[in-house]
Amino acid sequence: GVLVRNLYVLHALSEQLTEFPTTGINIEDHIHAKESALQQLSEVFKSWAFNGVEFAEASNVDDFEDDLEALAKQVHVLDTIQALLKENCQPFPILEKDVISTKKNVQREVFGRFELYCAEILGKAFDPSCKPLLCWMKAVSDRFSMWKEVQSSFCSVMDKVKSALYKASGELENMAHMVQTHGMMSGENLARDLVALENCQWFDMFVPSDQKFVAQCCDRVKSVIDSRVEKKHSERSSICMKLSAHGSSSATLIKDIGTMLPELREIEKYANNVRSDVERILLEKECESDLAVCNAHLESHVTELSKLSRKCMDLWNTNANRGRLGYMRSMTRKLNYILADCEALSTVGASDIVSQMSHKIKSFLHDEFLKFKNVVRAEFSSFGGNFDIQAAFLVTMKACSGFSHVESQLPTKNAIRFVRDMVSKEAATIETSIGASSDWDSIDKSIVNF
Repeated sequence: GVLVRNLYVLHALSEQLTEFPTTGINIEDHIHAKESALQQLSEVFKSWAFNGVEFAEASNVDDFEDDLEALAKQVHVLDTIQALLKENCQPFPILEKDVISTKKNVQREVFGRFELYCAEILGKAFDPSCKPLLCWMKAVSDRFSMWKEVQSSFCSVMDKVKSALYKASGELENMAHMVQTHGMMSGENLARDLVALENCQWFDMFVPSDQKFVAQCCDRVKSVIDSRVEKKHSERSSICMKLSAHGSSSATLIKDIGTMLPELREIEKYANNVRSDVERILLEKECESDLAVCNAHLESHVTELSKLSRKCMDLWNTNANRGRLGYMRSMTRKLNYILADCEALSTVGASDIVSQMSHKIKSFLHDEFLKFKNVVRAEFSSFGGNFDIQAAFLVTMKACSGFSHVESQLPTKNAIRFVRDMVSKEAATIETSIGASSDWDSIDKSIVNF
C-alpha cells in the first residue's frame, strides 16, 4: 500500500513539474523513478504468477504450508493494490492490468490442481489414503475463501467422503449390535472394518466439533465388544467351575462349553487383527486364556473319565455274574455318565486331544460291553448250564434299564426273549424225546432239570 501511494506521489509530482517547471528539480529523475518502480512491480508480479504455477505443479502434498502461506500473502497484496487503484483515478492502467492478470494466473493454476484432486476423489470409491489430498484442499479452501469455485468443489468432495464414512460407521454399528445380541460370529471381518474406520478418524478434524462422528463410532463399537468379551469370560469361568465340581454327568456343561468355543475363537481372530498393540495384547491375553482354560478343563475331565471308565468297567465285569442289582445299578449309572460325557466331548469341537481320548474311551467301553453281550448270548444259546449265572446276567441287564447309553450297548430288551427262546427250545426237545425214546431215566432227568 505504501509503495502504491508513493507511486501516486511521484506521478502527481511529475505532472506538477511538467506543468510548472521548477528550477533545481530534474523532472526526468522523477519520471525515471516512477517508471523504474512500475517495472520492478511488473517483474515481482511475474514472479508471483510463476510461484502460483510452481505451487500448483508441486507433487508433494505433505509439505506445502510455507509455500501456500507465501502465495496467499502475495494474493492479498494483489487485492490490496487493486483496491487502492480503484479508490483513485487510474493513472497506472498497465499496473492494474498486471495485477488482474497475475491474480487470474495464480487462481487458474491453483484451481486447476484443486479440480484435479477433486476428480481423483470423486471418481472412485472412498480411499482413506486421500487424506493428504484433503488436507491440501482444505488448506487451499481456507486460504482462498473468496474463491467460490474452490468452496463449491470442496463441499462436493466433503459430502462424498462424509457419506462414505457415514455408511461405513452405520454398518459397523450394526455389526456391533449383532455382537451385543447374538455374539461375535465373524471376528476377522469385524476387526478389519473397525481398523478401516479407525484409520479414518482424521476426518473428524475436517468438520465442526458438533459433527464429529468417526472416533465416537469407533469408541462405541469397542465398548460393545469389550463388554461382550467380559461377558463370555464370566460365563466361561462359571461353567468351568461347575464342571470341576460336578459329581454326576457333565454332558450339559460340556455342551455349554462347546456352545461358547466358536465365539471364543472369533474373539481371538478379532484380537489378532485389531490395530492397537496394547488393545490386541489385552484381548489376546483374555480370550486365549478363556480358550486355554476351556480346553484344559475338558482335557482334565476326559483324563479323569479315562481312569474312571477302566475302574468302573473292571468292577462291572467282576460283579456282572453275582446278581447284585443295587451295586450293578450304581456301576451302570457311572458308566452311563461316562458314555454321555464322551458323546458330548466328541462333538463339542474341543482340542484334538479331547476328541481322541473321548473316542478311545467309547471304543474301550463298546468292546467291553460287546464281550459281555457275546457271553450272554452263549450262555442262553442252550438250555442248561449254570442257572445262577444266567439269573445273575438277567439281574445285570435289569440293572441297566433306564440308562440309555449303556442299554444301547447291551441286549437288555432281548433278555426275556433269550429266556423264552431257550425254554421253548428245551420244551420242544423234551416233547420230541418223549415220543421217540424209551429212556425214561434220561427223560425224567430232563424234566426235573426243566
